[in-house]
Amino acid sequence: RGNLIEIRLIELKLEQKPPQQEQQQNSVNSTLANYVGLSFLEVTPCFDYIAIYDGPKATSPLLLPPSCSLPLTDNNELNPNFISSHRQIDVFFSSDSSTELAGTGFQAEFRAIKSDCGGAFLAGQEWSDVSFVSERTLKRTNQRHKRQL
Repeated sequence: RGNLIEIRLIELKLEQKPPQQEQQQNSVNSTLANYVGLSFLEVTPCFDYIAIYDGPKATSPLLLPPSCSLPLTDNNELNPNFISSHRQIDVFFSSDSSTELAGTGFQAEFRAIKSDCGGAFLAGQEWSDVSFVSERTLKRTNQRHKRQL
């Protein structure tokens, strides 16, 4: 769905696990795209967890609830792809205090995707015309006032 316009790699590698729990939040956004995609390439086992929010803050809807594992397809294959409905995804990563897996964390690929159609229009200083063409007609189903002929 759409045209790929940018790819970036996001990586968190903990060189040394801290004595207490570590938390990190990454905001992934693009001003060029209508929405963004995120694909996980590597994630630590269930000692750490990741939550992915569909938007710029922790009150945004969840794409992935706090989880220590990524979803699988019906064929038990890893399906680590997430696509936002906005221009931003927030990735929240929390690590436990274990020192056994130093150097692990997560690695993900971020894709900025330009939609073929749709998108959001933002107000600006310059005047511009916005038009929308649809084959569907408008129907008035619950009119408050009937027209007098």
